[in-house]
Amino acid sequence: MSFQLGARALPRPTQQMSSNASSIGVSGVGLHSRAYGKITLTGGGIVKCSSSSFKSIESITNSSTHADLLTDDSGRLTPFPVLESISINNDGGQDISDAMLFEASCNCKVYNQAHFDHIEKNFMTPRQRVKITIGWVGGNAKTVTGEITGFNFTINSDLSYDVSLKVAGAADGVLDVDYMTLKDVGKETVKDPESGKEVPSTDLITNLVGISSKLTGKPAEGKAQVRSGGAGKPKIGLVNHQMVNTGWSSFFNSATDNVLPYVRLDEFIDYVNKNSKSVAGTAAQKFDYSKIKIKTKNDSKIASANPLEMIFGWASKYGPNADYSALTKGSNPLAGIWVQIGFLQTTMKELKNPPGKEDSPNRIATSMFLKKIFNKINENSGGYLTLFLYNDPDSPESEKGKFLILNKGTAAKKQVGPTMIKLTKGFANGVRDCSLTSNLDSDLIALATAAAMDGEGSPQLDAVFGGCYPGSIGENANDYAGDLAKAIESLGDNISEDDITGAKQALKAYVKNNNKKYNPNISYGLECELTVDGYNLPKYGDCFSVDRLPSRIKNKAYFIVTKIGQEFNGGDWSTKISGLMMIDA
Repeated sequence: MSFQLGARALPRPTQQMSSNASSIGVSGVGLHSRAYGKITLTGGGIVKCSSSSFKSIESITNSSTHADLLTDDSGRLTPFPVLESISINNDGGQDISDAMLFEASCNCKVYNQAHFDHIEKNFMTPRQRVKITIGWVGGNAKTVTGEITGFNFTINSDLSYDVSLKVAGAADGVLDVDYMTLKDVGKETVKDPESGKEVPSTDLITNLVGISSKLTGKPAEGKAQVRSGGAGKPKIGLVNHQMVNTGWSSFFNSATDNVLPYVRLDEFIDYVNKNSKSVAGTAAQKFDYSKIKIKTKNDSKIASANPLEMIFGWASKYGPNADYSALTKGSNPLAGIWVQIGFLQTTMKELKNPPGKEDSPNRIATSMFLKKIFNKINENSGGYLTLFLYNDPDSPESEKGKFLILNKGTAAKKQVGPTMIKLTKGFANGVRDCSLTSNLDSDLIALATAAAMDGEGSPQLDAVFGGCYPGSIGENANDYAGDLAKAIESLGDNISEDDITGAKQALKAYVKNNNKKYNPNISYGLECELTVDGYNLPKYGDCFSVDRLPSRIKNKAYFIVTKIGQEFNGGDWSTKISGLMMIDA
């Protein structure tokens, strides 16, 4: 089942007033319920050390007697530590493809050395897992789990400490992790190009090279085969680009053949998950493609513009001399994408050894590697597929650190009857402030320019700006499908840089002309920011609208929540919600 942002209406905020406000017949600023904050050491992370004392710091002292309010510090009486403020903010904003991560800042006051020593061990150890709670006394509360990613402290003249803790969401801790260095799968051997000896591989990509190198036989000229990689290993697709001089290293190192190995993208993702399943404190399945949705799946006209980098199984025939139909399209969108293993190897090398650092290779984040592959898929599909990683910071503990792979053009959908935020008597409805800001990005400006000139892309814009952009006057003047068919067939006769460039241009034009068919929604650069009484119910991707929007967009556009901020300070709790406007064309 597919996943879509906007499938849930935003829960309505409510006014959080003191319980005695109604009895005395007044309302307004200063009568809000009292809020509290708390940070607590919790288990489940990769760090195990802790002190036995001060496993939590609170804003409210729960002491039963006055004597319990103070403690001795070398002959001076000092209060217990207190949590003064908490700020929690999500990433997101102007691009729904941003990872949905959060960072929290907790400011504490510690009054003596002994207390500080315990707090230092519990809350100043990198990757220590903690739980943060903000709530109304006697009411609802918001709880998030994260890991310590930074801290600082100041020693004051009265010998107290001002402590600031940085906490990042569980997903932040795994976003930059390398899951491709071998851990939970066996090592393959590969031939060292310098010594000629067989050496064990150290990562998944080199493993794939090793699996491919041990296959015998080859497909016929202009054909493909799918071969078993072995038990628990991805299948390998072999493609014989017989008529092509590619510049890639031949799989068989033959002077006459150019056979290249490919791996199916879904099986590669499964291989990554298998290799990283035992990483402590994270979901066993790091990357999940089961929720992806493609509106027009497996369009036979959308063939890869560069078959040397990847081949789409749903459009794998480039002409009579290049028929790779053996590369199947599979049951899910990623199962039809076959990526050339040499291209994967080159991409990894470029990330590991950036210019100037060839002698000191980096360990690269798997998420960064996947983003590189996704960008190339977007390029070679002309924008038909725009894959990105999504993480829900409110996911249950068992799902922490899991990233969904989604398609940007179909990731959002308007909820039937989105929540209408009513600004009339907004304070009584829990709304403190509302602002809308236009942030038109270059893509939207380009879309508006094209629509104004010749109508290209006008259906999307006309959904909001009715009558301002003409119909597509150039639609019948250009045979986009015919141009694309010729460009793709040329790749079956001879693959040159010019052929690849021509195919990319034809694909992009074809997809752009049919954009409503492939990408039924677009983001519009109007951001709505609401500040409301603190509540724990909003989630990233919730759908809402505002009653004071301009009339021509009020019933056509909607907002997808892209940021959620929680602020606790001085006994007050407020929630800030930012939504990016979307248009269903």
